Amino acid sequence: MVRERRRYFRCFVRTRVLIRGVNVRETYTVNLSEGGMEICSAPAKLVPGMRVHAELVLPDANIRLGPVCEIRWRNARNHVGLQFLTMPLEQRCDLQEWLADRLEEGLPESVRAKFHDANETRSREPDKTSRQ
Repeated sequence: MVRERRRYFRCFVRTRVLIRGVNVRETYTVNLSEGGMEICSAPAKLVPGMRVHAELVLPDANIRLGPVCEIRWRNARNHVGLQFLTMPLEQRCDLQEWLADRLEEGLPESVRAKFHDANETRSREPDKTSRQ
């Protein structure tokens, strides 16, 4: 359940993004998820179907991401939705951990405690898929 919640979680965050593949252009995130991000003040050349390389640093973590993205949509306010196509595994794991921390920060203390209890119980259980 925690994994599913994190997968669809959109973290509202503003951080600088460089878009390469058109001209080097600086823009900012509106929100970020495991699967992509929304950016604002996007150059007019960014149209749905186009592939670009994005570079950003996650706030408060100094974690650099460099995903290859596809433009999925564009709206009248010059916001653009980018879907992550490829990203190095280490960066993907860093992003997942960073998002999990942001998700946890937004939960009430009672719910946060339940997630910690569930994770501790799960980590103590033997792996049922391994052969002995």
